[in-house]
Amino acid sequence: MGNAKQYGKRKWFLLSCVIAIGLSCSNATFIQASSMTKQAVNKQIQLSKTTVTLLQGETETLTLLHTDKKVTFTSNNKKVASVNKKTGVITANNIGKAVITAQLSNHKKYYCKVTVKFGKAVLPTKADSLERGKELQIMDGMSLTLPKNWDYELHEQDPSKVEYICLSLPDDEYKGCIYVTAMTNTEETKSPMEDITKKQLKQRIITKQQDEYKVQNAASNVQKKKNETVGVLTFQATKDDAIEYETILIQRKGNQWIFYECIATSTVEQKQFASVANYMIDSFSITDIAQNK
Repeated sequence: MGNAKQYGKRKWFLLSCVIAIGLSCSNATFIQASSMTKQAVNKQIQLSKTTVTLLQGETETLTLLHTDKKVTFTSNNKKVASVNKKTGVITANNIGKAVITAQLSNHKKYYCKVTVKFGKAVLPTKADSLERGKELQIMDGMSLTLPKNWDYELHEQDPSKVEYICLSLPDDEYKGCIYVTAMTNTEETKSPMEDITKKQLKQRIITKQQDEYKVQNAASNVQKKKNETVGVLTFQATKDDAIEYETILIQRKGNQWIFYECIATSTVEQKQFASVANYMIDSFSITDIAQNK
């Protein structure tokens, strides 16, 4: 009788072990299956990025992950952001939004939203090598000093605007120049420097695009210079084989806005002319006309 009870206990013990082992195996199988499911999810075909924000002129490379199939990239707005159809390299061209599509050979599509913004311009440094040259009388009681070997001539004049063209090479104005423009404050130009700078950049880009130029690397900013705030904007304009590098500095003096528009044909000239414009800003002076009468 005692042997029968012990046998029964052993039987139940063995059965419990079998059940426990079975449950353990089931759990292990379930965990393994869950892990495999997660790996499968993690390896779903997808773009490396679904949203991208770039400054004009910047690039970003898109890749389609977890596939060896042929991929073709296209843009729905090439003026804003173009893309190399094979490599997926995006180039930010103009301000705005675009959608990049990555399409597989089986017609499955994946999308990336691209936003292109203005960059942040930096006030150019002033060359210490510049020497004092001619004095330019902009308006009554307002003048600035050009560097040595620079000359100027009146370019345009009307009741609210006076513009001079300043040349480093008097007989070669197409090589590059600086337009110095003085404008009397209007209701519109009483805005903060930040607003004027951004608005000027947008207006100039629109004008260039209307003339069929492609505008790149557009940037704007305002910076403190001694006791005043200076606006700075810059961009590159391309048309056929012609390239212009423009930097515009904006200064406010009394009730006048002074614009220094540097137009160059190379990045070297761009730096030189921007440096000269910075020199002009430092040399700007206002004379109290009443005291001179």
